[in-house]
Parts: sequence; C-alpha cells; structure tokens
Amino acid sequence: MRKIVLLATLVLLASCARESRYIAVTGYAQGGTYTVKINMKGVDASPEELRAGVDSILTLVDTTLSGYNKLSMLSRFNAGETIRPNAIFREIYSLSRQWYEASGGAFDVAAGPLFDAWGFGFKNDRLPSDETVAGILASCGMGRLKPAVVTAPDGTLVPKDLLLGEGPLPVLNFNAIAQGYTADLVALWLRTKGVKDMLVDIGEIFCDGLNPSGKPWSVGIDRPVDGNDIRVVVTALLRLKNMKGPRVVHFITRKGKGYAPAEADPVTWHAPGRFNPETGEKIPGKRDADRYQDVLGGVLCELADKDKSIIAITPAMTGGSGLTEFAEKYPDRFFDVGIEEEHAATFSAGLAAGGLKPFCCIYSSFSQRAYDQIIHDI
Repeated sequence: MRKIVLLATLVLLASCARESRYIAVTGYAQGGTYTVKINMKGVDASPEELRAGVDSILTLVDTTLSGYNKLSMLSRFNAGETIRPNAIFREIYSLSRQWYEASGGAFDVAAGPLFDAWGFGFKNDRLPSDETVAGILASCGMGRLKPAVVTAPDGTLVPKDLLLGEGPLPVLNFNAIAQGYTADLVALWLRTKGVKDMLVDIGEIFCDGLNPSGKPWSVGIDRPVDGNDIRVVVTALLRLKNMKGPRVVHFITRKGKGYAPAEADPVTWHAPGRFNPETGEKIPGKRDADRYQDVLGGVLCELADKDKSIIAITPAMTGGSGLTEFAEKYPDRFFDVGIEEEHAATFSAGLAAGGLKPFCCIYSSFSQRAYDQIIHDI
C-alpha cells in the first residue's frame, strides 16, 4: 500500500514494496516551476534542508544570470556597470564561448539586440526591417568579445574591458543554456549530500540512478506528428492511450491540405463561400445588403480618421471581422493577438482603463472563450 503525505510543496512518497523513499520538492524558478524528485535512502540531509539548498542555488543563478531581474549581475553587465563576476558568471561565459567556437558561431549568446528586435528576448517589438537587422548585426557576436573573463586585481570587471576593438558592447543573453546549467548545478550539489537517485526538472531535465519504480529514468521525446495523415494520427493516439501519466502530442497540419488553391492562399480559403471545386473559381452570390463585418470595418475606419484613441483588437479574425483595411491604414493601432480570445478581452479592458477606446472584435460563437475575462476582468 502506498501512502501519500502532502506538506506544503513537499510531497513524501513511501512504499512498503521497495526500500526507496522518494520525495518531490517543487517551487518557482526562472519564470516557471521546478520539480526535484529525490530518493532519500542514504541521504545525509533532511527534506527541508534539501529544499532550502535547491532554492538557494536557484536564487543565486537568478541574481547572476537573469535578464529579467534588472538587479542581476547580467543585467548590470549589459547596462555597462562594473561588476564583480562570481564563479557562475565566469563558468557560463566560458561555456558559451566554447560552444560559440564549436558551432562556428551558430550558438551565440551575444546577440541580445537581435533577440529583442525579433521579440524573442527581454523586449517584444514589431518585426524589424532588413536595414535594422543589418545595423544590429554590426554590434553583435561573441567574436567581438575576449574568450575569457579577466578581472582587475580587486576582482572587478568593467564590461568594456571584455570588448575586442571599438564599438558598442554586445548584449549577453544566457537564456538558451541557463536552465540546463542550473539543473546540472542542482544535481552536483545533491550528490554532495549523498543523493544517488534523482530527477531535476527546471525546464531542462537531469536524471540519474533509479526512478521510484526501481527502474532507470526514461525521458521520452518524439518528433511532431503529421496531422494530415489520418493513419499516422490514429497510430499516435493509440500509442498515447497505452502510456501512463501526463501525455502531450504535437500535431502539425497544413491548412487546405490536398486542395492546391487553399494551400496557396489559406486565409482567403478559410471561408470561401461558393466556388467551383475543379477550377477554384469563386461563384459570386447575390447580396441585398452589405455584410455586417464590412459595415463594421468601414465605420471603424471613418471613426479612427477622426479619433486617434481608437484601437482595434481581434483574436486571429482580421478578415472575418472586416478589419483588413483598418490594419493597413493604422498598423500601430491594430492588434491581432492570435487565437487568444481571453487575452483580447483583458487587453482591451486594460487599454480602456488607460484612456483609449478599444474595439474588441470577436465572432459571437467564439466569445464564450472569454467569458471568465468578461465577467471577472471587465
């Protein structure tokens, strides 16, 4: 019989059928959650001590490498402030340099401005122009930095001293390796406490020894599934049916698959109306009045011409909501938030609270996705 005792975020799993005594320590780290599963057999520390030690490591990594924590060592380095590099900063810089050279420059943590320009980094801007990208490239790259961190006799580092030649200092972004590096740090520390069987999950996973069932850990990652092939889809679902625990499958589909006109122009063919399937030619219908969405789009453009506080928001319904013209005329006042009715509703509420006049355009049949936001946030 298995007994489960829950103490805050500490879960103790004990089984009479085996000698292992697993605990699971969970919490928050690096913008998400972490889970560390540990077999306490032969461990020279209490569960509380292990939890405190793991949290201490995660805090140290955050205050050293986080680009979102404006007071971290990395953020201060990127701001040009003099820092006193610790062992973590030195080691991850050295590892980044090694992988930069081994990959021929493909792996590059000194491309921060490019991340920001494309919306993948600490900022989220619109897509950059080719000219903008070319200008940013001139100030990026680990090739413009010295191969190792060398400090002054007092242990301090002036960021500009790492620069080779002239020009602006490249912005560092360690997000690509921070989670894996952190998982390794936690695992190394747990070993010093006598832990032999463990799984460390901090976005990246480290596992060693045996799992709670007494078998080697198994972490399975499979390629995405072709969602347009019904036989492949059925096979994937049958595999999932026979698996235990949480399961995620990634289906990739091509919109309009099998019909050339729809594959070439999926937006137009999302709701094409009547057409000749052999030629793809549209069959015009008789309409006694304008469509509701066309009236909405036209009136909204007229109002926006006179009122700069008018904003249009839609969750991936630009054409169907009649907002194509608005998006072209006022790109800075139009927001397609993707298939996120919930966000569209709350985002609109925030804009209204800030004094703007948002028009949130959602098909009535899809508005149910935003019921909670409408009731609680609006």
